Amino acid sequence: MKGKLLMLWLVLFTSCVFAQTWVRHLEWEDLVPAWEHYPVATANNVIPAVDGGYIMQGILTLRHFEVENFYRNIFWKISPTGEIVWRIVQQEFHAQKMVCLVSNGIDKYYGLISHCHWNILYTYDTQLNTTNRIVIDTMFTNGELLTLNTVNVVDDGLLISGSNWSDSFLMKLNNNMELVWSRTYQEPSYYGGFFSVFVSQEGSITCSSTYKLYWLSSLGDTLHVYNVESPLTYLTYIVPHSDGSFFVQCSMDTNQYGFAHFDSAGNYISVYPYTLPGNTGGVYKRYTNSTDQQIIIFQERYDRYPEWQDYGILHKFSLTGENQWNSLFFSTSNDQDIGHGNQSLCIDDQGYYILCLDPMTIIRADENGNAVSNNDPSTDTPGIVSVHAYPNPAKDRINFVFSGLPRSSNLSMSIYNLRGQLMDQIVIGEITRQLQWELPTDLESGVYLVRIKDGSLPISSSKFTIIK
Repeated sequence: MKGKLLMLWLVLFTSCVFAQTWVRHLEWEDLVPAWEHYPVATANNVIPAVDGGYIMQGILTLRHFEVENFYRNIFWKISPTGEIVWRIVQQEFHAQKMVCLVSNGIDKYYGLISHCHWNILYTYDTQLNTTNRIVIDTMFTNGELLTLNTVNVVDDGLLISGSNWSDSFLMKLNNNMELVWSRTYQEPSYYGGFFSVFVSQEGSITCSSTYKLYWLSSLGDTLHVYNVESPLTYLTYIVPHSDGSFFVQCSMDTNQYGFAHFDSAGNYISVYPYTLPGNTGGVYKRYTNSTDQQIIIFQERYDRYPEWQDYGILHKFSLTGENQWNSLFFSTSNDQDIGHGNQSLCIDDQGYYILCLDPMTIIRADENGNAVSNNDPSTDTPGIVSVHAYPNPAKDRINFVFSGLPRSSNLSMSIYNLRGQLMDQIVIGEITRQLQWELPTDLESGVYLVRIKDGSLPISSSKFTIIK
């Protein structure tokens, strides 16, 4: 009875609180069987869908006669205006959460499940139907004990990171999901493992562990290592900047959090302390860039730290640690936690922040951290620079349509392959809103990047595909 009352409260709560803004509670109650009285719905990841809109992923935990747990992996496709397009439920499996969900931006998704040193990599089609499943641990026979937590899509496969025993670990798979290489990097304590991995357009790799920041070649060879020293005590998430430098979330020996700044060559520059509103203890966080290259923090304080109900869960900071705004999204107290996967926060190509929270809730917020109105347009928001390519894929020529371009005499469009090589650079006139590009005859089939710049400042980017 209590479970049914809770579900009724959720329906009433979401219809009252969520009705006016782009906040959606996604259906899962109909998946609970009659014998289950205490289901647990856990939001994990949300990412942009390859064909527009968003993919939200979560886990439903069921207890069969309170003896054995069963898990249902759920995917939702959400339109840009917040409607549920479809839902798919993966068969029950004995693993607790999907730590990472990514796409290649064209026709595939990859999901990583890691539980008790049992790492499973799924490949999905555009409708999130499983097309491949591999147990990564079976690729290794030398006593490796892996806990994996991040996946990066590169031009010729996947980079997967985590830990091997207590040491940091990185591996490369090709597009056939075959092992290309693996590396284990020694750490000085039990708290090994890579927190965050960033791959540049040129293919170089930057990884953060507790006490070290690594710069690696595309083959995983160590080029440079920064060892943590005062005033820093440990490192976590990497936030790359458009000028090639990095800001890394850190703890300081003054018992403060901060953003440690490193140049593109791995040299430490400075650290900027920041303070989250309210009690900073027990905070679970995710970091990313804002559209204007500041830092966004998505955080939760759990039930024992109720201050977030007053101070919010989404925060914007300048690169020097100044708090610019905080957003709550809810008008009443509730026990929601942020998504438990590594993709619980993303930014779409229009500059909106997309967040997932328990229980199975997705939020779309604007550049000021406000949940947008249902009446907001879903395409080409004024003030947000975007570039749309068609036809996509292209064979002979491709058109680029621009929205929200500033009036400037320094606008240009650069086209790169996924190895970071410049294919072409085109000047954009002050009143130009569309350009056509004739494909060079020697251009290979594949995915390409288009980047819009105002002088040297990147202001928008997108991808397109060429099929010869």
